[in-house]
Amino acid sequence: MVSEIERGLLTRSQAMSKYGIQSDSTITRWLKKYGNFDWSNQSFKSMAKSPQQRIIELEEKSSF
Repeated sequence: MVSEIERGLLTRSQAMSKYGIQSDSTITRWLKKYGNFDWSNQSFKSMAKSPQQRIIELEEKSSF
């Protein structure tokens, strides 16, 4: 769910509906705990991606 929100595939309200989450604060807490956004510096953390993740990203870019 966190990944889908960060990639822009779902809004918070869509995630709440899709996954049966009752509160927006739950999503915020999960984004802070599991997401790639550095809330203290207001920027995305750089995380090492697996080779499979990188291949998927490159395939998505080449399909446009």
